[in-house]
Amino acid sequence: MSEVHGSAVDADGAGIAVASEHQEDIALSSVGQKFLEIVEEIATHPERRIFAVMDGAQFDDLPARLKQAGVSHRPLYRYAGGDYAIILGGPWFIDPYLSLLGTPQSKAEVDDNGVSGEELSAEELEARSAALSAQMVDALNAGDPTAGGVLPDAGGLGNSLAIRNLHEVLKIGDGKPGMVFWIGDKDLAGDVLYRHLRGINRVRIPKRHDDLDGNNVQELGAAGDDEALARDAGDRCELAIFRHADANALIQVLPTLDEHQIARLLGPADQIMFAPDEFWGGGIKRGRKANGSPDAPKGPLTLSDDNLRIVSQMRDVKSHQRISGYLDCTAHKQLDHLDAESRDRWIAKHITEARSFGVRAEADLGRWCYLQAITNGRLTAQPGVIEYMRSAGLTDADEKVRLLFRSIQAAAQTGGAAS
Repeated sequence: MSEVHGSAVDADGAGIAVASEHQEDIALSSVGQKFLEIVEEIATHPERRIFAVMDGAQFDDLPARLKQAGVSHRPLYRYAGGDYAIILGGPWFIDPYLSLLGTPQSKAEVDDNGVSGEELSAEELEARSAALSAQMVDALNAGDPTAGGVLPDAGGLGNSLAIRNLHEVLKIGDGKPGMVFWIGDKDLAGDVLYRHLRGINRVRIPKRHDDLDGNNVQELGAAGDDEALARDAGDRCELAIFRHADANALIQVLPTLDEHQIARLLGPADQIMFAPDEFWGGGIKRGRKANGSPDAPKGPLTLSDDNLRIVSQMRDVKSHQRISGYLDCTAHKQLDHLDAESRDRWIAKHITEARSFGVRAEADLGRWCYLQAITNGRLTAQPGVIEYMRSAGLTDADEKVRLLFRSIQAAAQTGGAAS
C-alpha cells in the first residue's frame, strides 16, 4: 500500500481479493474488497474512528444516492445564496456512526438545516430542538444505540451501524477516485473533523499559479467563509479550491508536502486512505503523520512555489504520456521512424510550440501534435497558419486548433475522395 510519512513516499501492491461476509451481497472490485477489509477492521477497533468524504462532482446526484442507501451525509460547501449545483458537485462528509435521520438532502433542506449560515429565530430554534428530540427517539427505535450520534456508543454497539454505512459508501464509490477515508483515534469527533475539512476546502497558493482547480468566485464562497477569504488572501498569495475528496488530485499534492504541511492537512486525524485511478498509480494509498510529527501550523494550508512546480511537472509527465498514447492510435505510421527517445523529444518540442501560441487544453495539445505528424512537422510552414494562431479575436488558441484540425481533416477526406 502506497504511503506518505512526512514527505517520504513508499509503495507496495494493493488490490488483492479478500474474503468478506459482504461478498455475497456485492461485487466490489479487488481494490474495493481490500478497502472493505480495512474499513471493517478500523470501524470495529475500540481505539479508532473512521469517516469518509466523497466528491460530488464524480457522481450523478450523490446526496440522493446516499439517501437511498440510508447513509448520513452533510455538504462541506455551504449554500449562501449561490448556485446549489456548486454544493452538489462539492465534497460531502459522511459520519458512519450517525443514522440518516435529520440529514439535509436537497437545496431547500440544506437551507432549512441552517447550512446557509443565517441566524435562526427563537421560535425556529425551539422547533429545531423538538424535531431533533423526535429524531433521537426515532433513531433509538430504529436500533441506533447512539440516537443518531447524539449519545455515546455503549460498548461498541454502534460499530455495526458504522460498518453498514461504510459498506454502502464503498458500493457507491467503488471504481471511482471520489472517496477519501479519514482515520484517527477514538476521540476524533465528527463535528471536529467536519470543521477541519471545511478549513481545507481552500488553500493558499502564490499568485499567478493555475496548478490547482480554478478560482471560481461562487465556489470559493461556498467552500469557506467570506472573512477568511479577505483575511487569508494577502498581497503575495491567493485562495484556490483544493479538491481533497478527489483521490486523483490528492495523489498529486500529497507527495509534495513536508511534515508541517501534512500535519496541517490531516489536522485532528492521523491518516487518510484513498484510491486514485490506475493512471495515477491505482491501488490503495495512505498518507500518515510521521512519528513525532510537529503540531499543525496555524492558518490555512499553504502550498509553496516548489509544491506547485512539482505538481505541474507531474501533470506534464502524465499529459505527455496520454498524448503519446493518442499519437500511437492516430499517427503511428508518421512517427514510426523515430526511436522512443527521439519520439519523446519530438512530442515535447511540439507541445512547447503549441503552448507558445496559447494552447492550454491537453486534448488540443494532442491535436496540434497530430497535425504536425501528418504534415511531417511542417504545419507552421503552411501559408497563414502562424498568422492565424497569433491573430487576436474572440476565438481562443484551443478553439483555433480545433477549427484547424477539422479543416485539415475535411481537406484530407476531400482529397482522398477525389483520388
